[in-house]
Amino acid sequence: DLLLAQLPVHMFAFARLARALRGQATLRHLPPMIRTAPVMFLSSALFNAVPVVMQQTMYGRSQIEATAMFGIVLLFSAPVVLMVATLRMHLLPHVLGAGSRAEAFRPYRGKLVAPFVGMIVVFAPLSVGAFIHVIYGADHPHAGVIAVAYLSLTGVATCIGLLNMWCQRGNLIYAELIANAARFAAVGAVCYFVDDPLRMIVSSAAIYPIIELALFVFLAFHGSRRK
Repeated sequence: DLLLAQLPVHMFAFARLARALRGQATLRHLPPMIRTAPVMFLSSALFNAVPVVMQQTMYGRSQIEATAMFGIVLLFSAPVVLMVATLRMHLLPHVLGAGSRAEAFRPYRGKLVAPFVGMIVVFAPLSVGAFIHVIYGADHPHAGVIAVAYLSLTGVATCIGLLNMWCQRGNLIYAELIANAARFAAVGAVCYFVDDPLRMIVSSAAIYPIIELALFVFLAFHGSRRK
């Protein structure tokens, strides 16, 4: 359902990008697109597979209550995911057409930074956590706490990840692939070695901002070397 909900966003962004590049795109741009498409698809698949691995691990251990609890958190986080996807699709044409990272995000610093960070890191986790606790607290007493911890940590990663959209350019897509592969492997290790579902969810969520911060540092170092 979430993929279907994102479809109009992607269609709008594609049409907007096509209008911006009208007359500039030629057949010589097709080979690079064919080469990079599988890399970007694999990178996206590794990123989106992380919560699936977490939930399947709990289900495989017959931790039914924890599986249901985490499923509830993922369900109510879907609107936040859709909002982030919409914003990324809006920013993508600016990132691809900018001459530098600073130039790509300069028009949005004052407009987006404080409201977006407040929404993703504070308001969304607290409101979703409170709602889940009120509705499901009797059957799943830890669901609200899990929602706040998971959404806050992944929210911090999302804010850093917007700055890391510079990875969508050229060979930097391989850096993003490596980062998502490292996140997938690290969460897989946590799921394998940590039996307690509460610790597993929080520890796995903490890996999100760590990986994004490492990628941010790499991009800053890469940019300084090119100057």
